[in-house]
Amino acid sequence: IHTEGLVVATSHLVDVGPVDGFVIRLALGTGSLRWAENVTGSAATSTSVADVAVDRWNGRVVVVGHFSGGWVAVGGRVLYPNTGSVPWTPMVGVYQTDGSVEWARTFSGTGSLGGVAVGGGANTYVGGFYWDAGSLDGIPLPDPAASDALVARLGSGGDVNWVRTMGG
Repeated sequence: IHTEGLVVATSHLVDVGPVDGFVIRLALGTGSLRWAENVTGSAATSTSVADVAVDRWNGRVVVVGHFSGGWVAVGGRVLYPNTGSVPWTPMVGVYQTDGSVEWARTFSGTGSLGGVAVGGGANTYVGGFYWDAGSLDGIPLPDPAASDALVARLGSGGDVNWVRTMGG
């Protein structure tokens, strides 16, 4: 809950593909709809919106998850899948207070992002796991034995500041 309203994210509200994501922002006092966005793609795309966070400093909404089977659109920004041994592509999207998308992106390799938090300076912290050696903005990820966990800090424009991996 943010001072400007409640934000809800789910993976099973309205389906265009096999499974689509959805983000809703409601006014805090009245519960009236401020905006709603579908995170959807091609008819073959399954999308999972796993977590949502609200930036308490400026009201931006950040969603994380993954998609598979085709492209996905986050507020009109089309993201394309990566290739790898497991067909999940991690994704992050940032919505402004009016529901327009500030930025959206994927990362190389395959995996999923399942947690998000927003810190000062518009930094976004994401957590999840990955299956294939890849990189986040040129920062290499070690080759995982099966799947390894990761935590990364993204800057205000979605650029990766640092990555930490765990597992083995």
